[in-house]
Amino acid sequence: MDNMEIAPEKGEPSGGVSYAPDASIPNTPNETQTTRKIIRTFTVHGETKEYDVAVSAINSSIAAYGGYVSESRVTGPSYSYSGKGYSREAYFVIKIPAEKLDAFISQIGGSLNVTTSSSTQQDVSEAYYSIEARMKTLETERESLLAMMASIDTAKDYDFWYTLQKKISETEQQIAEYAAILKSYDGQVAYSTVNLTVSEVVEYTPIKDDEPTFGERIAEAFVDSWTDFGEGCMDFAVFLVSALPTLLIFPGIPAVIVVIVIVVNRKNKKKKQEENK
Repeated sequence: MDNMEIAPEKGEPSGGVSYAPDASIPNTPNETQTTRKIIRTFTVHGETKEYDVAVSAINSSIAAYGGYVSESRVTGPSYSYSGKGYSREAYFVIKIPAEKLDAFISQIGGSLNVTTSSSTQQDVSEAYYSIEARMKTLETERESLLAMMASIDTAKDYDFWYTLQKKISETEQQIAEYAAILKSYDGQVAYSTVNLTVSEVVEYTPIKDDEPTFGERIAEAFVDSWTDFGEGCMDFAVFLVSALPTLLIFPGIPAVIVVIVIVVNRKNKKKKQEENK
């Protein structure tokens, strides 16, 4: 036992020990090792224009597929609160039965505009069955120690009895630690993890499979320029109305305002071009 190190895969509870396969345990497959132990994790980011409806649909899907939310948080105000745009974002860590994971992911795709997604599969079979074999060996050792201790006359061999008692306690502690690791593995294998982020947006992010052609880039730049021009005109109109009393009192200010608006529009256009790079 002193020569054995234990270290489960990254992100998994250690149970107080770490794991590396014991060289004394043969790797020959047997009937108990025919089932692979696979931990699956999905990471999904999606957008929605109807935040409350989407979140409600996701919660309903989680319940329908027998899952649960292990962690969640919501950031940002809603449109009705800020009055300046949709900015809420929700993050969920969802546990879904492994056999229903693919169906659940498909359901999410129907409720959101998925912008990014990724998945990982971690095979912990070797670690799992090595720990299991070692735990069985320790259980056999514990039974032998208990039988030995029962045959000792404590009045004559108290020191030896005490040594056995201490060894039995250490063995039972290590068995409990291994059992905790196996339980953690079982839980992660049985329930896959979905890290889901839901963002509230005004317009969906366009999903493009290929790089835009030269003509598409020209067309997009043309549309963006007219969009910037229109937004600039609207901003100027709003500003002009709000500043009208001042302009009537100080007629020399309009020229300054025009210069300011031109500068602001140029900065906004430059910023937008940098974001699109």
